[in-house]
Amino acid sequence: MRKNKHLIVLILSVLFLSIFSSLLAADIFNLSYTLTEGGYQLELNSVNLYRGISLSVDTNIGKRYEIIQRIIQPLASRDNPGVIIQDNFVVRGISGSNRFGNLRFSTGDIAVRSEDIIYVSDTAGDADNFSLVYGLINAENLQPGYYSGRISFILNPISSSQQQITRILEVYVSIADSGQGKPRVEINASAGSKSITLNPKKEKNQMQGEVVIKINSTARRQFSIFQFVPEPIESEDGTILDNEAVSFIVKNAEKGTSASMVTALTFNPEKIYTSGIDGSADNSLVVTYLLGDLRDKKSGKYKSRIQYFWEEAGVQTKIDNLELVIDNERIFNLTVTPADQKYEIEFRDLKPLGQPKSSEVILEVTSNTGKPYQISQEISGGLVNKEGVEIPAKYFTLRTENINAKANLKFLEKQDVKKGNTILFVSDSKGAPAKIKVIYELTSPMEIMAGDYSANVTYSLLEM
Repeated sequence: MRKNKHLIVLILSVLFLSIFSSLLAADIFNLSYTLTEGGYQLELNSVNLYRGISLSVDTNIGKRYEIIQRIIQPLASRDNPGVIIQDNFVVRGISGSNRFGNLRFSTGDIAVRSEDIIYVSDTAGDADNFSLVYGLINAENLQPGYYSGRISFILNPISSSQQQITRILEVYVSIADSGQGKPRVEINASAGSKSITLNPKKEKNQMQGEVVIKINSTARRQFSIFQFVPEPIESEDGTILDNEAVSFIVKNAEKGTSASMVTALTFNPEKIYTSGIDGSADNSLVVTYLLGDLRDKKSGKYKSRIQYFWEEAGVQTKIDNLELVIDNERIFNLTVTPADQKYEIEFRDLKPLGQPKSSEVILEVTSNTGKPYQISQEISGGLVNKEGVEIPAKYFTLRTENINAKANLKFLEKQDVKKGNTILFVSDSKGAPAKIKVIYELTSPMEIMAGDYSANVTYSLLEM
């Protein structure tokens, strides 16, 4: 009986040791970090420009590994997401903080970049830890405000089948107003607005608009300013205006070079200014936007945007964007120009069996409605002299000639002029502008009474 009891104890002991040994043999592959100031988010501001962080790898797999830095979300302004901190956000390694592997970051500040390999372990894959310092340089050149972003640290196995381990670091930056209260570059249209408004009517003096670019801080190397139209210039009904309808020219550049020739807008990024090689730049530039001829363009309010970028060392940073508004007001006019500058059809000094006499009228339509139209004439009475004697209609004819019209004319041959309403011209389906000539002719029969004859004609323009 006593032997059985000892046997049971022995079996239980062996089972316990087996479980304990398997637990001890479990693979460990982990990454963690701690901030020098405590907490779990990196906070930088105009006073505390640098903060430290310590990364620690715990592993027992005996295989090489590396740690990669990745930018998940760049440091973007809360109030203006287009403003991003890039080269001013830096990192450096602390020499001697690691024991075994290779800390690849130097002790000097370098810009934070995505996919940078921070650390590579030794060949034995020993556990290790090391320290980094993140910070801001030239903070005085940054636009005041609050910025946030995210960085991840990735523990990546080099020669094993372990899963990657990712740790995320939240980054917050607060840039106080230094007293000047000015961003690096300010871009504004007339009267400080954020809209460039153009109108083809010359009397409104809006065929051109000016944008002022103020450069408030210097750069340490050459930079350029680009503009970009990201979307078509489009009206509310979907009509698209060619970019070539708007051109621009840059003035006031002395220290740098600018787009000093009148150039049409395009959908491609356009360099409008480049500083000196050493970063020296003009304090203020004026970009003038010029509106082209829109007489053949459909009426409507067209809108788009112009974005402005700062490019330095191959890196672009969005500065701002302005709304582009082109108000092409409705035009629907008929201009009547008699050849003799008299606003009636008149035939003077008629004699029996005399030579036929003619009277010409030029009708010109300017229209941008995009809709078809017609020109009509209304003759309330016949062709009469001062005594009221009327010439028979068969001696009074008209025909039309094309000066500049896309549609076919209705009266290419002579037709009797009829009292009442007569449609002289019908436009094409798009209502293109047109210019035609109406030629009235009067022949003198034997029975005509000599003298002067005239008729009142009213011309009208009607949208169909």
